[in-house]
Amino acid sequence: MAIFTFLKKFVSNKYTSVGLRMILGAVFIWSSIDKISDPEGFIKVVESYNILPFTLSVVFAVALPWVELISGLLLIAGVYTRSSAVVLTSMLIVFLVAISINLYRGADLACGCFDVQSESGDLWLTFVRDILLIVMGLQIFFFDRGSFSLSTLFTKNSRKIPDSNP
Repeated sequence: MAIFTFLKKFVSNKYTSVGLRMILGAVFIWSSIDKISDPEGFIKVVESYNILPFTLSVVFAVALPWVELISGLLLIAGVYTRSSAVVLTSMLIVFLVAISINLYRGADLACGCFDVQSESGDLWLTFVRDILLIVMGLQIFFFDRGSFSLSTLFTKNSRKIPDSNP
């Protein structure tokens, strides 16, 4: 029973949420950099999954890194934290589906997560990593209370401004 009490306190702890916000935000910022700098390479990676038609692959490959970057920055800053967690967790679920399809097919391809030039990779490791990242996103969504965030800072400061209307 003591282990469950410890886990409950750990999962709901504000410092756990802050740490996971920083980690998840940094992971997505880092993963967006190579995709933004080499959109053609990332289009090839998305195409290698053989799931989307080419036109949608291009749109997906161009838009996704920017969504990752913006959501990661918002998570770290603590602005629109729950929305960012939903966006990133939803993207991770989509990635998990795409990885699962290609694991089922027996495809040997690189996930394209952090390096668009890789030729092949371990999709099982990517699958497990994405599950862990989903758990992080869910913890942030359910337990983050805005500690050490710009949102909390702005909210606290707006309460201190006196009302100029008599």
